[in-house]
Amino acid sequence: MAKAKAKEKEKEQKGRKPVLPDGDPRTWTAAQRREAFLFSRKAIKSDYRLLDKDFREELISYNHFVFDKVLRLGGIARHGRFTQIHGNEGAGKTTTAFSVAAQYQKATGEPVAIFEYEPTVSVQYAYSFGVDPDLCHYEQPSNLQDAIKRHLELITKYGVRFFVDDSIPFMRMKVDLKDIMSGKAFKSNYGSDAKGISTFYKMLVPYMTQYDAAVFIVNQTRARIDPDAENASHYSYTNKEYSLPGGYMARFGPSVMLELILETEVKPWVWDKMPDKKEQWLLIQPMGSVLKNYPTANKVRVRTLKNKVTGGGYREAYIYIRPNFGIDEFMSVRELGCAYDLVNFDKKKWYVGKSLDDAVATYGSKTEIVEDLVIKQNPEVLGKLKGMVLEAVEVDETERFKGKGMTPEEEAFFSESGGKFEEEEDFTPDFEDGKKAEKVETIEELG
Repeated sequence: MAKAKAKEKEKEQKGRKPVLPDGDPRTWTAAQRREAFLFSRKAIKSDYRLLDKDFREELISYNHFVFDKVLRLGGIARHGRFTQIHGNEGAGKTTTAFSVAAQYQKATGEPVAIFEYEPTVSVQYAYSFGVDPDLCHYEQPSNLQDAIKRHLELITKYGVRFFVDDSIPFMRMKVDLKDIMSGKAFKSNYGSDAKGISTFYKMLVPYMTQYDAAVFIVNQTRARIDPDAENASHYSYTNKEYSLPGGYMARFGPSVMLELILETEVKPWVWDKMPDKKEQWLLIQPMGSVLKNYPTANKVRVRTLKNKVTGGGYREAYIYIRPNFGIDEFMSVRELGCAYDLVNFDKKKWYVGKSLDDAVATYGSKTEIVEDLVIKQNPEVLGKLKGMVLEAVEVDETERFKGKGMTPEEEAFFSESGGKFEEEEDFTPDFEDGKKAEKVETIEELG
């Protein structure tokens, strides 16, 4: 009986409308202001824009421990978030983006949308990484206006929550045919591309936030032409010797920014010329029939230049990208397994583990361990090795994965230089008399 009365009273309390304190708000006490505020929270709790203390942003795993754990990204955030990757030619930007889309589908079972603006790859290239053709909207838009409309249609009507846009330099506004035919379109239209990218962000963000969608966007680097470009990277970790197309919004809009730098090509080795170091012969498969599926790999350095999702800070690590295969996680597992001495030799035996006594696997020769871990890629042993690597990463207090910030001397030098390095879209030409043209002050004035 008592429980019934309590439930009835609780129901009655929930049904009451918020009651605000009497009088002019200017005369309220601190207690009255708290009371009024708490009532307001209850009244608008259903508003998707309200983020209270219980809000937890869902992160969809990259399904690659370098991204999730080593770089401390934690996964892909969807609450209206943009993730941007950029890098030099051959760094695997498109391959990375398509691989992330495939892993997103595996984790969620949801459809994805890929917008290819260049276009330079075939639709089969995306499918080769595991993207489900039946649950993929693959489009090569002719202009940015139509692409924005399609994004909104897929978000609001058809439930798509993950997009890949490749790439920013080719995401351009449509030029009227009459302007092309009259020649007007060929005259200088300074900053129009930056204005288009700004429009892209501003129009999509409200709907992405409302429907919990995310965009994985690809950008390309361009050489800087200002006098400070050569020494740019010495001033700060994020100040680069390159510029990014797309204007200021391409830097400010993303919640996560990843820089991909192609380091070197990792080529298969031959049995009679086995490399000396275990880090080399355990990294990639030797030559043989296995090469039909595992060709050479590109060693790519990945650096986080921004992470406003988990606050993981500046981090860097290596991934290995194979043509028509994607990102090879096992190569990273073996690389770090060697770095942390979790693959070692003792008492005429090779072993995987923290020591020979508690090894998860032992091998009588180099040939045996190569065949098991590199050629056959034993999932059980590599899975356990991955777990040990993750434990080592968590307690690693060295500078192995930490991005290097500015020294006090560099900070002083950067401060004296004014602390500003111009974006590509802000460069203005010199006149013959050496004077600069008048600068455009805002993105809205560009174009």
